[in-house]
Amino acid sequence: MKIRILRYRKFTFFLFLVLFVSLFTLSATSDVENGLVAGDWFEYDTIEFSNTTNAFYGAWPPGTNYGNWSLSEGEKIHFYVTSVNENSINGTIVLGSSTFTNVRNIDVASALILSIYPWNGGFFANASDWENIVLQAQDKNTSFNVMDQYQHNINTTVEELEVNVFNVTNYYGQDSLLYYHKKTGILLKASTSFGLYKLNISLSKTSLEIKDQQGTYSIDFAFYLPFIAIIIVVLNSKNLRNRKES
Repeated sequence: MKIRILRYRKFTFFLFLVLFVSLFTLSATSDVENGLVAGDWFEYDTIEFSNTTNAFYGAWPPGTNYGNWSLSEGEKIHFYVTSVNENSINGTIVLGSSTFTNVRNIDVASALILSIYPWNGGFFANASDWENIVLQAQDKNTSFNVMDQYQHNINTTVEELEVNVFNVTNYYGQDSLLYYHKKTGILLKASTSFGLYKLNISLSKTSLEIKDQQGTYSIDFAFYLPFIAIIIVVLNSKNLRNRKES
């Protein structure tokens, strides 16, 4: 009987060890999938452009003028993340033949009109603050809706994603349609215009793996792990008690 109890205790310890490691691994995977780090990069295809020459003015403050830029249809926009902190995502942006360094994501939002003032979404919206973002945009001639089966070709693979869509209509002359991946906040597609300026881009490649299905399964599995553990322990405890009585 002592041997059986010892085996049961070893089994219980092993079970909780497996659960702990599984939960830790799932948590770490979630952090990698949702967070940005220095070295991450993004490539957007230019589907349409107005062929205008534009000043790359960053967000205020300080409203830095980085220089002029222009694009042609078919050219690429690249953004390389150089640093990430609580207040800012910084990097280098390549717009056709123009390269600007030390650029914040909010500078990109301002210069490329990937924003709904005063919200500067840019390439990366705060995915943990969607409720507040929607509140900021709702009185700006902007409608909002969620698409749960949006298909987008990323890294040569068509992914089915849940996206938040902002549709801006004549907000002081601005018209924009912005598609953000709900889980990560990454801009997937944008069509925006103001005056003679027009830009239509689509994310084509990135160093990140942008998926919904895998993350959803991981979260669900992590949620049920404690319940599975309790059931197994209870069943084994009951089995051990029955053996004692017999």
